[in-house]
Order: sequence, then C-alpha cells, then structure tokens
Amino acid sequence: MITREKLLEQINLDEWDKIELKEVSSKAQLSALKTVSAFANKNGGVIVFGVSEKDGKLTVTGVKDVDRVQNDFLTLTRNPQKFSHRLPVSAEALQFDAGPVLCFHIPEAPVEDKPVCLNGDLSASYIRKGASDFRCSREELGDFLRNASAEKSYDHQPINTDPECFFDTDSLSWFRSVFEGRRSNKDSDLSNFEFLKKHGFFVEHKGRLVPNRAAILLFGDEENFINCLPKMVVDMHFYKNRQEDYCPIKRWDDREIIEDNLINSWKKINDFFDKHSLRPFRLNPVTLQRIDDPPENATYREAALNLITHQDYGNIGLNAMIRVYEDKVEFANPGNAFLSRRQLLIPGLKKSRNPLIASAFRQIGLSEQAGSGVPQAFTNWRLLGYTPPTIENDKTDRIFKLTFPKQKLIEKEELVAIEATGATLDEKQAMVFAYLYKFGEANTLDLMALTGLFDSGAIKTADSLVKMKLARRTVSKEAKFVITKHNNFSSLTEGSSSGENGVKVRPTGTISKVETKILSILDQPKSLSQIMRSLGYVDRKSFQNNHLKPLIERGAVIMTKPDSPRSPGQEYIITEIGRQLLGA
Repeated sequence: MITREKLLEQINLDEWDKIELKEVSSKAQLSALKTVSAFANKNGGVIVFGVSEKDGKLTVTGVKDVDRVQNDFLTLTRNPQKFSHRLPVSAEALQFDAGPVLCFHIPEAPVEDKPVCLNGDLSASYIRKGASDFRCSREELGDFLRNASAEKSYDHQPINTDPECFFDTDSLSWFRSVFEGRRSNKDSDLSNFEFLKKHGFFVEHKGRLVPNRAAILLFGDEENFINCLPKMVVDMHFYKNRQEDYCPIKRWDDREIIEDNLINSWKKINDFFDKHSLRPFRLNPVTLQRIDDPPENATYREAALNLITHQDYGNIGLNAMIRVYEDKVEFANPGNAFLSRRQLLIPGLKKSRNPLIASAFRQIGLSEQAGSGVPQAFTNWRLLGYTPPTIENDKTDRIFKLTFPKQKLIEKEELVAIEATGATLDEKQAMVFAYLYKFGEANTLDLMALTGLFDSGAIKTADSLVKMKLARRTVSKEAKFVITKHNNFSSLTEGSSSGENGVKVRPTGTISKVETKILSILDQPKSLSQIMRSLGYVDRKSFQNNHLKPLIERGAVIMTKPDSPRSPGQEYIITEIGRQLLGA
C-alpha cells in the first residue's frame, strides 16, 4: 500500500509508471478507466484522486465527499459492461491538511485475463508506458492473446504440412537416441511418425494428424522451419571488451546468427560458448551433457535453455540476443516472464510459454526439473563466487533479460572488511556482509538471489548481522538492510595496523599447510573420503574436527548439501573466501 510519506515524496515530481494523480471530477473518473486498463495489463499501480495542478506543480487539494467518490469509482471498475474482467480494486484514504486523498490500488491482471479492455472492445485495451496510457498495438494484443490461451499453448498449434517428411532426419535421430538411452522402455521399433505421434508432437487438424509448432520448431527441416519461424532463433555476439567500453563503430568481435531448428540451435549455442570460453565445455558429444562442467559454463547452459524454451516465437518483430562481454554475459529474450522476480527465484512448477518444447528438452536430460532453470543458474553463479545475476522483466517492450556479471562478490577489500569485524561469520553471513559492503544495501529479493534462501530464511541471515551490529534495517516493513560502518571498523580493530584506504584491519587470517592442501584440491566438489585419500589421512573424525571443520566455520569451504550434513552424497567445495585465503 502507498504511504502518506511516499505520496508526499512524489507529489511534485512527474507522474511515473505505477502512479497516476487526478483531480476530482466525473470527467477525471472516466479518463481514469483507461489507466485502470493500462495498470491491469502491466504491473499494476495506484490512481490517486485529490491532487490538482497549479502553477506547474501538483498540489494536494483533497476530496470533499470521500464516500461518494469511492463508491462511484469502485462501481465503475467492477461493472462488467465497462471491463472485460472483474478486478479486485481496493481503496484507502490518506489524510492531509488540505483534506483526504483517495488511493485506488489496481492489481496486475492474471495472464489468462489479459488484455483487460473497456466496453467489450478489444481495441480499447491500454498499456502503461512511462507516465502515459497507450492503446495496445496489434503486436501487443497478439502477445496477450497467445499468452492467455488456457487450453492450447502456442507450441501446441497445428501446422498444415506433410506429417511424414517435415523433419530433419539427423536432428530427430539424435533426439531419439538420447531419449531412448535414458529409458528402459525402448521406442526403437517405432517409425519416426509413430514416435512423434506417441510423444505428443502431432495434433488433429481438419480430420487428419499434422505436426504441431513444437515439432516443427524442434525438428523441422530448413523449409518447414523457416515457414514456421521467419526470424532467427538467437543472435550471438562476442566482445573482447567490457560492456561500458562498447563502441558502436567497432560493433562485435565475433557474431553468429542462429536460424536452425531448436535441436541444432542448441548445439550451435554450445559451440559458440566453447569457442570463446577460457575453460572450454567438456561435453559428451552424443548427449551434450556436461562432464565435470565448471560452474560458469553450467550457468550459461541453464540460461541458454531458458532462452530457447521460454522465447515468444509468435513475436517475429523481436530477436533473442546473447551478448558475451569481458565483464558480463547477457541473455535477452522476446516475451516477458509471466512471474515476478521472487517467483522466478523459487524452484517449482511454473506456467510455461512453450510447455511442449520445455518438456522435450527435459525428457533428454537437458533440463532436469520443471521450473528449475533460473534458480539453478543463480546457484551455479553463486558457487563460482560472483555477485548475483540480475533480472529485467520489461512488460512494455516485452523483453526478459538475465545478466551474469563477472564480478567476484568477495574480493580483497571485502575479505579485509570481513576479517576486520572480528566476528565469526558462516558462508551465507559472509556473502551478505560482503554484498552490503560492496553495494550499500540489499532488500529481501537481493538476499534471496544472494544466498539461495527463501524469504524468512534470507531475512534471518541478514538479521543475524544486525544482532552482531554489523548491519541495520532501514525500512523494517520492506526488510531493507545497510551495512553498519562502525567508523570504518576501527572500533573493531583497535591496535591493528592500517590497510588500504586507511581502513584499520588486523592481519588477514593465515591457514595451515594442511588447510592449504585441502583448499587447493576443492575447485571441484569432492567427498570427505576423496579429500582424505588425496592428502593421505585415515582418521576421519580427527581430520574433520582439526582441518575441515575450521575451514567450513570460516566460510572458506561449503557443503554441497548443507541441509543434510550427514548425507551419503555430501561433497565439499571451495568458496571465494577460500580462494582469497589460498592466494594470500
């Protein structure tokens, strides 16, 4: 809900994309209906009555008859003759010296109810862009209608072509070999037609079976694929510079336009990353499964799968883009996500734009669990020690972007600051502290992306730093945290020598020879038995208590299954703190 303070803060600024300020009049109420449609079709928003413009500034004038204005407007918003879908609009009054103002909260409509239009006229559908309401374009209406289809997804639609020979033989043969290799019930005796029919790649159309869009997109030969998708699947760019040094004259250092069926496109995406990776992919040439794949490449794999499976293939005006810079990698996809950032960070079943395509990739092991792509990519990036990826879900331009910054979360300065606190921080506490030290503040969603914990768990980690007086809440309702400076930590480091930038620190922690050996072999996850065998130890309890446990307590080593410490599959891997200690 909007607060009086928030409204006062914005009252003399330009209107923006989630708030609309209005005078009180019948004309203003009717014009506000367009804004209701625009808010409902985008991210929701607040319409405020009781504000007028005077001398170029917006000032509070108040609402004289609060009950009448509230009842009249709520009646309009709930009138089925006015709006195509009923919206749960709520109202509240805020008190000002000039009188009360009325705030109407317009929620975003469910994807299956969009577009929300006026007077039963689909062309009277609006969308919010900046501070204005615009009629939806034909392309935007098409996007809404495709996404709202409850019965059949876009990739389920029939394509009227020959069901016996629409496919690329090599692509389908590769898919079948991997598919059957993962199952005990073999389909090798089935013809290609029978195989595709059995696994849902045909639909009935005008009395005969024809392939659906998923079949053409996944396996189609050149002619059928181009007829189905008259645009590239993805445009890949490689740059030998940082994003901030991008020069439009130079453009890219390498480029590959991929416009092949999705099976072949997936292979070509892998080849592109292999070509430009400092640590090349090690893939099984048959299954394309990773073999001890480093976390960075595993992240790109998950993001590329997300791009392929969730792309809006019906939007032929926008192309998917993958840009590889020296300091970050961007995956931009046509079609905004149906879910919020919070929902995207939590694994589990989610509404998919292309469920048949997603299922096909999952059935050959390229995406093990439904709804796990984005969370797994975040996990892989976290294991590598980088700052969390960013998510941009632009519902106006209909673009979804994942960006993976190649910036270490805990660098030398952050490690010195952690050591300077004098506190014993576990791995997640150290990550949150380093993030606050580096970026200044973090909200609940930042903490979830950073730690991999959900809601209360993420907040609990930050609250533990508050109890240590290393952080504080700035807005308790929103659970926003900032670092506590403690006079540059000097109060925690009395008697120590000065470090960089005049910050007083105690000597950076040292590690024993045994700890050095442990850290040096944990670039890839290893079990306790593997670690002990590599170092020549046989006393399990002694090794754990005297060598491994201290590294875990310092946040230098983490368990791959922290919620199940005694799991038979438990393994250990070095963290960025461990890498810093190893290099100290």
